[in-house]
Amino acid sequence: MAITVLVLIAGLIALPAVGNGAEGALFRDMPWRLGESGLFSLTFKDGETVSSEECERKTEKTAGGFKCSYAHPKAHVTVECSRVEGGWDIRGTVVPRGESPLLDFSIPARLRFKGSVVDRFVMPMRHNFGPGIAFNSRFFDVSRAKTDKAFRRTGRYQVKYPSAFADFAHMSCTDGSCVALFSVQPRPQHEPWAIPAEFRFVPGELSCGVDAGGGWFEHKFTTYVAPGETWRSPRIRILAGKDLAVSIDEYAKVNDLSKTLEEKVPDAALRKRLAEAPFITFAYSATCAEIRDALKYLPPHTHVRCGGYMKGGYDRQYPDFLPPGKKFGTAAEFRELIDEIHRLGHLFSPYANPTWWGDNPRGETFLAAGEAPLAIGLDGKHYFEKWGRPTGWTTTLWHPAVRAANAKVRRQFMEDYPVDMLFEDQHGAREFKYDMNPAAPSPRDYSEGIVSLCEEGARIMPLGTEDGWDKVANEMTMLEGLSFFVYPSVRRPKYVTPAKRVYPPELWNLEAIPQRLFHGRLMFKHHDNHQFAENDKTIAWSLALGYIMNWGVHPKDFVADPSKREWFAKLAAIQRDVVVPLARRRLVGFRHDRAAIFRDGNDPVCEDDDGYVVADYEGGCRLLVNLGPVERTVENHALRPYGYKLERTNIPVGSKRVESNKEDE
Repeated sequence: MAITVLVLIAGLIALPAVGNGAEGALFRDMPWRLGESGLFSLTFKDGETVSSEECERKTEKTAGGFKCSYAHPKAHVTVECSRVEGGWDIRGTVVPRGESPLLDFSIPARLRFKGSVVDRFVMPMRHNFGPGIAFNSRFFDVSRAKTDKAFRRTGRYQVKYPSAFADFAHMSCTDGSCVALFSVQPRPQHEPWAIPAEFRFVPGELSCGVDAGGGWFEHKFTTYVAPGETWRSPRIRILAGKDLAVSIDEYAKVNDLSKTLEEKVPDAALRKRLAEAPFITFAYSATCAEIRDALKYLPPHTHVRCGGYMKGGYDRQYPDFLPPGKKFGTAAEFRELIDEIHRLGHLFSPYANPTWWGDNPRGETFLAAGEAPLAIGLDGKHYFEKWGRPTGWTTTLWHPAVRAANAKVRRQFMEDYPVDMLFEDQHGAREFKYDMNPAAPSPRDYSEGIVSLCEEGARIMPLGTEDGWDKVANEMTMLEGLSFFVYPSVRRPKYVTPAKRVYPPELWNLEAIPQRLFHGRLMFKHHDNHQFAENDKTIAWSLALGYIMNWGVHPKDFVADPSKREWFAKLAAIQRDVVVPLARRRLVGFRHDRAAIFRDGNDPVCEDDDGYVVADYEGGCRLLVNLGPVERTVENHALRPYGYKLERTNIPVGSKRVESNKEDE
């Protein structure tokens, strides 16, 4: 039977009743209130759920706030609530009592609010979708359920963390009030793979939406707690009255997201070149000789990528990448190519992927180790992977054979084939998996293994990865992606549905969560295989998102076609004149506006036009970017179609001032 009366006994206190008993005090003077499940809910492996409203409970006063204890046949839960400046920290301790392990701990469970009060509800996007999303009040309009045929899809937004970039949400209201909620998971000083158990990373999930009861928001931690085991969640911080920029800064501070580019790349000369270099990806079908022939046509200080060198071919026989495959060239030719890249003043970062092992055929490492290093799901089966034709299996990153194989690849790229940065794919793109492999500390530590692998590698050399999330980004020198569903790439795969066709554009705008957290402390670049700056539209998008200029081409075409060389030279000039002056600056403001599209009666779903962006960087730098095919006035400046204007008050020595890209200037 659900017991909803607060039990008061000697030594217990009654706090102001807001929402559901004492817990409601957490949301006093906030636009949120506890919903139908109360403060938390539990989900077990057997499918059963338990909410705090179904538990016997008592509350006692503590030095910093209060503590609630909940009793239920399935679990015992304690929630500690402590005051912090501007809000509360809450965290739970759970002991499952039944026979089924705990899988999800929703805290807070579904919160409620009036959709009409929302100005912007900011959430992260998942890995390659985009940087972040800000829903407006129309998204939370209950009446949409009756008028929008796609409401079942568009009335709910859900992201798993990881690969959502951050465990963070912020709501600002039409009356000027605002509230933020985020997890607090600092990482104290430790050796990779040896962080104390209480600080191991805990994944989660964020979701928001609207139903008959109005707007709602929910946060959960994903875990695995066996019956009788005691598990303590990370803290959840709830802050009121702090705007988005301040809240994000607080999130970065309490989560130790502070590593600078100087820490990641101690070599000052290399650090400068990485920040300045335009990026070119030579087709992964290219041979060593073909790439070498193209080098002399590159602009000075270009960053070069290739991936076709692999012993078994691209995406095959992982983790045995080296020596290079016969179709690509000999080991000596590969080393000579790298030496020539460096002799000409360029940078080199090859593709690698340490997260899965390939089949058909298996390489010597896989054959020697057998299936012991493979991750195991809750069903007792391994995780099969298929990437086009290549297939393989998810590995347990904690397993000694996997760690040894990944260390070998890094050593080879430090000594035998020295590179400037190693691109290790999928660290930032992989969502959490349960892993029952005995080599893992617990079934809930798959994502912790990814963070540990990044921490280990970042001590050795600069690293890049696909997409990204905050704990990974803190170790990375370059993130590549985070824009697949918003960037209008010419080469975008057919399976990618643009974000504006998933959620109607009148319901949301972009927000730059990754850039607010990390711009100036790493480089952002689009996906290495499918997203390139190939026209004025994609140049504008790259600038708006704070990305470096990158392009992909087969080296034979680059050598044979002068127009392709001219195009990349143009990108290199934009990199020098616009990207570099902003490269080491924090993003302090970001505004994406589609109002002109709706005002002019144009099609808002069309990818040719997405309004404009105003991005403010520290030091008085402002970048205005027109994302449309028509001339548009932005901040009193006339911008040509897909035009941009960089305003800055302090100009670095030797840097060319660029007012705009108007052809007559």
